[in-house]
Amino acid sequence: NMWSRVAFVVVVLVVMGVFVSSVGIDIGRNVDSHSVVLSSGVLPQSIVSVDGVVARAQATIQVSVDDQEWLQENKKALSDSFNRALATLDLDNLRNPNGIAEAQIELKVLLNRDFKTNKVEAVLITELLVQDQ
Repeated sequence: NMWSRVAFVVVVLVVMGVFVSSVGIDIGRNVDSHSVVLSSGVLPQSIVSVDGVVARAQATIQVSVDDQEWLQENKKALSDSFNRALATLDLDNLRNPNGIAEAQIELKVLLNRDFKTNKVEAVLITELLVQDQ
């Protein structure tokens, strides 16, 4: 009987700890003072072939709402730049668990560098097929 009370107290403490930590994490996420409202545009599907590996990808480009007009005006050039940037990536790496996340960051950097700007907030690969030729 005493052990069941001890077990009950331990369970209550663990549940309270999980609750407190999850509330703390949630509050931490909402305190971000650099929050930006984003706008996005979908690029046409791209197909690239590098070293016997073919990738078919589609991406969404996210920019701040203030840069939405820039995104629409540069959509074709962004698509061309995305195709060139995609061809520079290690396509085999896209098969790894972190490969897509790494590629998205690298593509963001490459697009911003190509346009000499920092307007591209994120590149999200929304469709992806990688296969050997």
